[in-house]
Amino acid sequence: MIQRVYERAKLSKHLDIVVVLTDDMRIYNEVSRFNGKCLMITDKCETGTDRVALAIDSPFKNAEIYVNIQGAEPLINPSA
Repeated sequence: MIQRVYERAKLSKHLDIVVVLTDDMRIYNEVSRFNGKCLMITDKCETGTDRVALAIDSPFKNAEIYVNIQGAEPLINPSA
């Protein structure tokens, strides 16, 4: 499912880059398998939103806007 969400997000004309943030090595390995961008967040986070907040101090810190798309959204509309 993570690959489908990633690929749908990449279709958006509103996003310059799509990066999966995770604390789970299984997800990291799966995203790497399909050559997606992934960032392992090792800090303890209660939610995915907490991981997005940590990404602000990552290699992607120069982004103007961060969009939080949950991995369980396989039907996300790229034009949204």
